Amino acid sequence: MKELKEFNHRDTEPQRKHDFKLQIANCKLQIENGPWVFLASVVCFSSNLPLFSICNLQFTVFNLKSLLLCISVPLWLASPLHAQLDPDLDKPYRLQVVLGVAENRFLTPLFREELQQDLQESLQRSLGGLAKVEVVRAHPLLREVEAKGLTSALDALEQLTGLKTHFVLIGFDAGVYTLQARQFDGPTGLASPVVRRAHTTDRSVVARVAAQLVETDFGVVGTVVEAGKDIRLAIQGGKLAPLDRWVKKGDVFAISRLSAAGGKLRGRRVEWALLEALAEPRDGIVTCKLWRRYLEDDLAPAPGVTGYRALKLATISGPLRVRFLDAEQFLPLDGLPVHVFHPQGAKTELSTNRDGLATTRDSFPHFAVIDVRWGGAALVRLPVAIVDERTIVCRLKTQPEAETLATLEIRRDQWLRRSLDSLRLSSERLIALEYLLNKSFQAALESARSGQEFLAKELSQLEEERDGILKQAADKKLQGFDLGDGQALFNELAKKRKDLAAFVERIEAALADEKSEKSLGLTKLLERARLLEGEADFEQALALYGQFLKASPDQKKIREHWEALAKAWVIKDEAHAQARTYFYQVWPRLEVDDLRKNLDKAQKFLSTCAAAQDRLTPLKIVQANVSHAAALKRRLDALRRQDTEDNRLQAKAIAQVADGLRRLHAEAVKLGRKAIEETK
Repeated sequence: MKELKEFNHRDTEPQRKHDFKLQIANCKLQIENGPWVFLASVVCFSSNLPLFSICNLQFTVFNLKSLLLCISVPLWLASPLHAQLDPDLDKPYRLQVVLGVAENRFLTPLFREELQQDLQESLQRSLGGLAKVEVVRAHPLLREVEAKGLTSALDALEQLTGLKTHFVLIGFDAGVYTLQARQFDGPTGLASPVVRRAHTTDRSVVARVAAQLVETDFGVVGTVVEAGKDIRLAIQGGKLAPLDRWVKKGDVFAISRLSAAGGKLRGRRVEWALLEALAEPRDGIVTCKLWRRYLEDDLAPAPGVTGYRALKLATISGPLRVRFLDAEQFLPLDGLPVHVFHPQGAKTELSTNRDGLATTRDSFPHFAVIDVRWGGAALVRLPVAIVDERTIVCRLKTQPEAETLATLEIRRDQWLRRSLDSLRLSSERLIALEYLLNKSFQAALESARSGQEFLAKELSQLEEERDGILKQAADKKLQGFDLGDGQALFNELAKKRKDLAAFVERIEAALADEKSEKSLGLTKLLERARLLEGEADFEQALALYGQFLKASPDQKKIREHWEALAKAWVIKDEAHAQARTYFYQVWPRLEVDDLRKNLDKAQKFLSTCAAAQDRLTPLKIVQANVSHAAALKRRLDALRRQDTEDNRLQAKAIAQVADGLRRLHAEAVKLGRKAIEETK
């Protein structure tokens, strides 16, 4: 069958509507109506003494979309090129197997020790020089894995490490040993696609069965070293051992796009894209064919991309089951013409039933390619790895003309996301400054200089990404393409860098001046008070201002500010005291699952603050809500990686939480603005 032209199609286009709704079909939250306002805690680093922290707290207005961004695989991320990724051809894998053995009197301490030793020896013999194996029974994530399961816990991970971490859970019931296993691959930031399960009644083979589960999804890792007509992967450890056992012609790899976000390297799977091995590896290099849905996913160096790695998948030969849903109405697409083929195998033409389901009778080895037509026109191409008998869910837009902006909007949303991550990290650095300043000027100075370097690098890369987005918009002849809140975020980061530079200058001047220990101590008190005020920690800020004025009572402007702040901070009554305690001690610490049942209480307490004319406590709410919104985004990220009905229901619930959080946030911002205006 003649291959169709690959189309730049995206099923997750932001919807410009005035209501708030969850686009369940893409498990992403898009709240478009009204401002999602964040308080940027910009500390006053002015050298002029009369300028105080609260007068310099800056409000930047974002839509909630800017934080709970389109939950999709990014197309453009950090900025160095592939050459900076070491393929580690002569470096062995580090495989850490984490054993979680259930509490059961039959699973004795002796059994656990023997299992740990036997499993390590078995895996090390099998992998030889390709990997260094370690089997442990303690791990920071083990409790979460046991509580949430291997799917939810590992789907939430994305930060890169140099370690393959394979969790193996062992249980015992009614004479049967049950085993579950799944891997998080640190070099790519990807989890293996399925949870492997097995059981046995023979105690003596538990270690052997566990080793088989681990080996199945071990998955060698390749780094893209050349992207053109074909893709060349350099396989880690390719010079240490023969790879013919681990990579064969026809095998497929999942692709991870690597980026630097918030100062850390992260990996995200490139959805609807696979690499097919065209031959056996030679000298650690395997040549692959790229199958992809989006034309832009060509794996070539690009602004915002650190590089690409690929994880070999444990695939099977089997039929394909795909359900197609309308991306906007979330309804099954009935009668959709579907062409399914494998380059060296079967070809099938069929159409979906009223449930949107298409099932092939033929089996396909490793993967299949789906071509979809709508209204007689080619619509989309979907490569699908066959890893088990699950039903693959695909969401489609049936108007191809609506997809022309898809990749551009994805780039923009990822740019917004990275900008926000950088802004959040820079705020965390400011919080750390207060702690360091309490220890020593030098420690704070070094941290501030480091923060300057970080922001300079981030701003340079963000500017490059922004210019690339605008160039692409110009190439598409799109006049005035909307960058959303990205420019405001960028400007806020630039201001933070400027303020940080002023702080560095002031501290350097203080250290260079031959002041007495008392003078330096007073400077430290004042700087710490400003930092704490900028963090909405008014209780401690007032205490430090008081200490400063006790030692230096002639500072008139500082005294006036202190008195005004103290007056605004006064508790009016018992109800007001309860509200403030809640927002300072409870609200910031709530987990995602607790937010929904606390929204009404938070709204009530905020009304109490408003009645008491408390303009300061809302500033703490604004800061906490940034973290809460980020946590909601991370949860949606994890939900999207496993497209199930349960996950869609959870995503609906998160949409309701986010809507309530938005309303609470808007009211807190309104009150907080009054606090800033009143102190000017």
